[in-house]
Amino acid sequence: MKPRVLVFSTLLPLPVDRGDRNRLFHVLELLATVADVRLVAIARDWEPPVEDMSPLKAVDVRTIGVSARDVMAYGAWSAVTARPYLITRYAMPRVKRLVARELAEYEPDVFWGFQAPAFPFLDLAHRQRRVIDLVDSPSRYAAMVRESADVSWMARVSSAAQWRLRAFEARGIGQCHAVLVNSALDQEHVRELGGSGVKIAVLDNCVPRSMLDHPWQADPARPPQLLFVGNLAYAPNAAAVRRLVTEILPRVREDVRDAQLTVCGARGEELARELGQHAGVRFSGFVADLLPLYQGSSVMVVPVPVAGGTQYKLLESLAVGLPSVTSRVSAEVTGLTDGEEVLVADSADEFAAAVLRVLRDGGCAGRLSAAGRRFIAASHTWESKRGIVSAAIGGA
Repeated sequence: MKPRVLVFSTLLPLPVDRGDRNRLFHVLELLATVADVRLVAIARDWEPPVEDMSPLKAVDVRTIGVSARDVMAYGAWSAVTARPYLITRYAMPRVKRLVARELAEYEPDVFWGFQAPAFPFLDLAHRQRRVIDLVDSPSRYAAMVRESADVSWMARVSSAAQWRLRAFEARGIGQCHAVLVNSALDQEHVRELGGSGVKIAVLDNCVPRSMLDHPWQADPARPPQLLFVGNLAYAPNAAAVRRLVTEILPRVREDVRDAQLTVCGARGEELARELGQHAGVRFSGFVADLLPLYQGSSVMVVPVPVAGGTQYKLLESLAVGLPSVTSRVSAEVTGLTDGEEVLVADSADEFAAAVLRVLRDGGCAGRLSAAGRRFIAASHTWESKRGIVSAAIGGA
C-alpha cells in the first residue's frame, strides 16, 4: 500500500514559468510514482488563475486563495514583530486553519513542505513524518545577496531586513525528519544551522530525460545568437541581464558586429523598458517551449553573480547541448569543470572572450556540447532521483 503524502506549497506548480514552479512540478511527478499525493497550494490573486491542472495527472490538487493585500499586511506584521517575512508572510491564521483541516481530512503519513515558507506549518503535522524540500537555504541566499555588489541595492536591503532568519530556519529544520536541498553547499550550511540530527539530502535540480532526445547542432549559417533564460524578477537574473546587455554584448559586437542577444523569461517588463533599446538586444518575454530557442542559438551566457543551487537555464542548455559560458559561482555549485562541460568567466572581458571562442571555434563548441549532454545523462535527470524522494518520505 502506498503512503499518503500531503504537499503544502505557497505557490502553484503551473504554469511552469520559473525555476521554483519547475522543481515543484517535477517533484510532484516523482512523489506520485511512490505515493498517493494531495497538493494543498496557495492560489495568489495577483497571478492569473490556473484552470487546467491535468498535467499533474495523479495528484489531487486543493487550493487556498489569498490576496495581495493579505500577504502585504501579514508581511508588515511579521516585520513589526521581528520575524522574517521570507518565512512567515503566508502563515496567516486563516491559512493555517485551512491547512489543518486538509491534514485532518486526508490523514497523510507524510507532510511535505515546499520551500522555507512552509516552515510555520510544520507544527500542524503532529502525527506525520515531516519533510521540507528547502531547495535553497534562505539564510545562505540572503547572505550571498547582501555581499554581492552586482545585485541591486534594493535586493541587498531586502535581504538584510530579515529579522532572525537563521534562528527561524534552524527551528524549522529541527522540526523535520528530512530536509532536501539543491546543492552540497546548502547541505553543509543547513547541517551547521543545527540539522545534525536531521537527514539532509541533496536533490539537485534536474531536467526530464526527454530533453536529451533533441540535440543541438552547429550551423555555420546561423547568425551569432547569444541567449539568456530566467525569471527576470529574480535579483541575480536581473543583475546578469544588465551585465550582459551593458558590458558583455558590446564587447562581443566589437568583433562580431551582427551578434544578437535574446533575453527570455517571465516578469521582465521593467528590464525590457530599461535595456530594450540597446543595440542587438531582444526581450522575448515568457516562452512556453524553450527548445526551439536552445536549438536556434549559438551560445548560452549565464553571468549570474549569486547561485544558491543548480540553475535550470544551464541544465537545459547542457541537456540540449547548447554550448554555455557561465560564472564561476554557477559552475561550482553545479559541479561543472571549466573547459570541459562549460567555459567559465568572471570579468566582462573574460565573458566576451569565452563567447567569441565558442562563436569562432567549431571544435570547441562541439566538445562543450557533447560533454554537457554526458554530464546531464549521468547525474541530472529527474528520472534518476526517484530513490532520493522515496527515502525522504521513509521508503527504501
